[in-house]
Amino acid sequence: MDEDIEAYNKMEKELLDEHHGEIAIFCKGKLVAIAKDIQEAFKKANVQEGAEIFVKEILKPEEQVGLLLL
Repeated sequence: MDEDIEAYNKMEKELLDEHHGEIAIFCKGKLVAIAKDIQEAFKKANVQEGAEIFVKEILKPEEQVGLLLL
């Protein structure tokens, strides 16, 4: 999972610019899907059952903090 988080961090600015508010799925250090909702993202990801994945809603840091406080 560390490689997935690292991959997200490297792409974060680009993802925020192009896909703000969408869902990204990473697997084995690679972006495997982006979609407007989680169901569609899982369909697009097409990862092997049991694979370790990292699912991230693409939000600005200040938006993420607000969600944690709810």
